[in-house]
Amino acid sequence: MEHKNLDYNLQPPRYNPYKMPDFTTMIVISVLAIGYCLPCGIVALLKILKSQKAWNSGEYEYSLEEYEKSKKWCIAGIIILVVFIFLEFVAPLLFIFSVFFTAAFA
Repeated sequence: MEHKNLDYNLQPPRYNPYKMPDFTTMIVISVLAIGYCLPCGIVALLKILKSQKAWNSGEYEYSLEEYEKSKKWCIAGIIILVVFIFLEFVAPLLFIFSVFFTAAFA
């Protein structure tokens, strides 16, 4: 006698018209973002984890929205890092050169 699968609780897989985002890369980028801008990195990490959870539960549109929000937070963290680097290193050099040239040609 042949054994048949009698588990009627199985549902057919949901149709997914979307391409799955690369969650592992964004999680790594979000963790790195915590290093250079703590608030942006934490928000980006929470958004990407929420996106991954939504994707696994079948909410594809919401998952892609949260994924895009996570990318925006990572980009915001990078912009803040660039501004801080400018303020930390370039702005004092510009001030020193301006004082030097003002004193030299006055």
